Amino acid sequence: MKKILFILVIIIFACNILQSQISRPGDPTSFSLEKGSSSIPFISMPELDLENLYEEDLVFDNLADTPWRFGENIDVNISLENSGKLTILENGDKIWQLGIYSKGALSINLTFNRYVLPKGAELFIYNEDRTSIIGAFTDQNNQDDEYFATTLVTGERIIVDYFEPANVEFQGVLEIETVTHGYRSPFDFIKGFGHSGSCNLNVACPQANDWQDQINSTVLLLVGGNAFCTGSILNNIRQDYTPYVLSANHCYKTPSTVVVWFNWQSQTCSNPSSSPSYQSMSGATQKAKYSSTDFWLFELNQQIPQDYNPYFAGWNRTLESRLDEFIVGVHHPRGDIKKFSYSTTGVNTAAYLGNIGSGTSHWRIVWSGGTTTEPGSSGSPLFDSEGRIIGQLHGGYAACGNTQPDWYGVFGKSWTGGGTESSRLNNWLDPDNTNLEAISGTSYTSDIVKNPLRFKATAVSNDEIMLTWGLNLNNNSVLIAVSQDGIFGQPNSPFVLGEEISGGGRVIYMGNDNNKFHKNLQSNIGYYYKVWSFDNKLNYSEGIIASATTFCEIISDFPILEDFEENSIPSCWKQEVITGNTYWQVGKGNGNNAPEEPYSGFFNIYFKSENQLNTAKLIIPNLNFGGFDYAVLSFYYTNASTCTQDRLKIYYRTDEFSDWILLETYFSNVTKWTFSEVLIPIVSKSTQIAFEATSLGGHGICIDYVSIKAHYNALYPPPSNLTVIDTDSHSIHLTWEEPARVVPELVGYKLYRNGVYTGQLIPENEYTDSGLQIGSYEYFVTALYNNPFGESLPSDTVFAEIISSNPVVLILEAEGNGLLNLGIGEHIYNSGAVVKISAQADNHWTFSKFEENSTVISTEDEVLITLTSSRRIIAFFKPNEYELILTSNPEDTGIQTGSGLYHAWQPVYLNTTVPLGYDFLYWRDEEKIISTKQSFEWGIDKNSRITACFALSQYSIRLFASPAEGGNVFGSGTKDYGSEVIIYAEANEGWSFLHWMDGSTILTEENTYSFTVDSDKIFVAVFESLTNSDYTHYAKPELNIYPNPASNNLHVDMPSINGRVDIKIFNLGGQVVFEKYTNAGQQGLISENIDISILLPGIYIISIETNNEKFRKKLIVSR
Repeated sequence: MKKILFILVIIIFACNILQSQISRPGDPTSFSLEKGSSSIPFISMPELDLENLYEEDLVFDNLADTPWRFGENIDVNISLENSGKLTILENGDKIWQLGIYSKGALSINLTFNRYVLPKGAELFIYNEDRTSIIGAFTDQNNQDDEYFATTLVTGERIIVDYFEPANVEFQGVLEIETVTHGYRSPFDFIKGFGHSGSCNLNVACPQANDWQDQINSTVLLLVGGNAFCTGSILNNIRQDYTPYVLSANHCYKTPSTVVVWFNWQSQTCSNPSSSPSYQSMSGATQKAKYSSTDFWLFELNQQIPQDYNPYFAGWNRTLESRLDEFIVGVHHPRGDIKKFSYSTTGVNTAAYLGNIGSGTSHWRIVWSGGTTTEPGSSGSPLFDSEGRIIGQLHGGYAACGNTQPDWYGVFGKSWTGGGTESSRLNNWLDPDNTNLEAISGTSYTSDIVKNPLRFKATAVSNDEIMLTWGLNLNNNSVLIAVSQDGIFGQPNSPFVLGEEISGGGRVIYMGNDNNKFHKNLQSNIGYYYKVWSFDNKLNYSEGIIASATTFCEIISDFPILEDFEENSIPSCWKQEVITGNTYWQVGKGNGNNAPEEPYSGFFNIYFKSENQLNTAKLIIPNLNFGGFDYAVLSFYYTNASTCTQDRLKIYYRTDEFSDWILLETYFSNVTKWTFSEVLIPIVSKSTQIAFEATSLGGHGICIDYVSIKAHYNALYPPPSNLTVIDTDSHSIHLTWEEPARVVPELVGYKLYRNGVYTGQLIPENEYTDSGLQIGSYEYFVTALYNNPFGESLPSDTVFAEIISSNPVVLILEAEGNGLLNLGIGEHIYNSGAVVKISAQADNHWTFSKFEENSTVISTEDEVLITLTSSRRIIAFFKPNEYELILTSNPEDTGIQTGSGLYHAWQPVYLNTTVPLGYDFLYWRDEEKIISTKQSFEWGIDKNSRITACFALSQYSIRLFASPAEGGNVFGSGTKDYGSEVIIYAEANEGWSFLHWMDGSTILTEENTYSFTVDSDKIFVAVFESLTNSDYTHYAKPELNIYPNPASNNLHVDMPSINGRVDIKIFNLGGQVVFEKYTNAGQQGLISENIDISILLPGIYIISIETNNEKFRKKLIVSR
């Protein structure tokens, strides 16, 4: 036997298990560094005594109440400070890596006793060949007690990989206290699908067809780092998806370290050829446990994701001594994939490991159809015929090939448990004290917010992306966030536009439109977007991600020069491989000393391939030549030959949809950098130019110092012979010769002073530039034409100077936000100069006045002054004032504060009260939602009307029948605050309605009850049986009804009764068919005669009720 066991441990796991622990998608940053694991230090774990472990397992595996052990825990003290390798990247980001080696391990998992990560940090764990990767784990996995446990990573060598950005709020803390060496693998083919008993049924077998919900509620628990048990997800009275998990007390380990596996099961009745995938979560909080019934209840620290498809199982806390019905168990025997067991002979109460009737703490069950449980099944749920949990597995003797019993702790006994909150179930599963005996299960359904539809991101320009979507079927509003790394947190709170979501993403939109244009973006940049639907309670959907990359910016400023000094293909230069698989590269020369150096700087581009007939185009970004007529491409190149010659071609086209036009071919031996110039004869607003290289065995094509210049042709002749005719102390007079008239119509001239257009179109061929400061000036002039429109090249350039004679100083200042044409500061003129001062206010500001010596000299934004002496003039600008009006919808709902007059972007604090019976939805500026926060800070840049939007509060009305078979209840659902609701109950045949209850309070004994909605309600309709076994104990010998059977008249003799007496006759449907009230004294018998002639023949129940007693008897009416 030992030899067989030893063979098992040397089997190498060869397939990649698909496993998913709650984490953020992506790969470790270190993967992009391409340094491998050779430089990562490894810590070796002490070798295990496997034979001793297997001998222990021979004992433990046959113990009824022991988790199935798969690994051995090794205590360690590993932290960021005392182990591993730290790499600091150029931008300050840090990567810490450590390898852990445990010889012969089939899997390794870790327990961190300190796990505190800042926002932006990521932790991955993977095996050396990267076939098993878990993570990224982030700050979202932080827990209050700082513990964190991982699921299994296959192999004997794993790497812990921690990334921390440079700018974090605090330094992360990681300390590992336990390394678990997995010496028995749940994934191992030989073990995983044969080590549990062969009689076990997979949950996809036909016998389990009607139990899929219960199967989805059953989970595998990794406890203590090294053992497996089974658990189940539980529903509670509020049905609010609180992630409670029920298991066995003997499986208990620190809840923070529990890892829960969901959906590890076969999709076929036969065992699959490789291990199925699963999802997992880690970290929980202790709620209750009790040894007498062996239950353990804990709550997961995070909500179970919708895509895990969890089912929150119902439960039945019956205390009957026997359930004679079909019973089901779902479990993970010996850490195997999920299995199904059933019994057709019901269950009986017993003491643990005792015979029927020996106690009441456990259910004793014998399985049918050869099914069974095994170690690892511990804690698994037991379901009644209605699919409700009635207990969890403690232990037993059942195994393949025998009919020995198992014992499950009775759920109904665990309900009150040891009498304290920490030792019973009722505090957690019935916090409102409804005292319901049983409830059904539930799953994420219609009350979970659904995602929007058809979310798409489409780039429409170099700085704009269009987002489109459809609202979900409930027309919920949406929230959209943007991120440039594709990482988003999950929103769970109100937001203001522009606010960051914890975990990633910035809010850019909230509302119920179906499109948005995201503007003012950078060109050629990828943007990620995520959209969520949200309801009035700010419950969010899971979200959908879309992405788009903005177009490259079209080049319109000429000339351009590219000398490839970034050591990479320039941004927006595209490559198009025609044949083969060779691309243009950036380097020195051709990468092989032919030539050895670039023409200019440190790098050039080249195309070189050992394979012949490889061809690729390198396309320059789109060029907008506007009104230019032609362009010239120039560059330096080499094309050195060997025995054969590579080929370079130059192409162009006027847009990306046109055919390429060949301009030039270079097919000769050029060994030294050589200048070439190519005419681009026809240009447009979207011209493209391409270099196309073909390898034919030469040394490659090298190109450097690429330039493109744009030109007008002779159609627009420039003015000539620009001349300075005269200067004085503050003006310069210029003349020029008109250009030779051609076809276009001459419109006028543009004069440029010191390279800047003076802003005035000149109709004639002379101009006096006046109001000039003392100094030197450079001028040129161009001609402007129509039909067709165009501007000529510049004329010749002239220089002139205003010489200082009688200087005066003009000092210009500004108060507020605006510009002056002359600029702020000192300006020196000669006395007598007439100077124009103009003011232009910034956005959201208005020009007010010019002042000199505290005297207003003008309220116009342009003023002429004559300088006869030095002067100081101040331009005043005042901020625009905008009115903010706050309203509500519906009108007069709540009190809004923050209305008033404000300057642009002045911080405004908006707040609204929320009246009773309403839910605050959001603040809306016109049709745009700007905040879902009740109070927030905002700024306005126009007259604004902002509305606080509300909706009537909605509350859940839940109705239950107790017992469920007693009758039906009507009127449940979601109701608006203040609405009048009528609920009613209808008894089933053989039952009568007693009363409605709210918690422990009796509301009414009428089967109809009306109330005004003001909160969530849970009401229970209580019924009692009218069958003989249920009512005979009410009968008293003093109560005499005769004749019985009766026909038309009935006599009732009652014992001594004080006070009011109610006499009622019920049919077997629980309906009152006769009712009479009387008062009685304290002595003697009381007799009443009742006319029952209106009753149809049949069986009835007569009820006599007083203030403190109730008597019932069967009545037969016959004629």
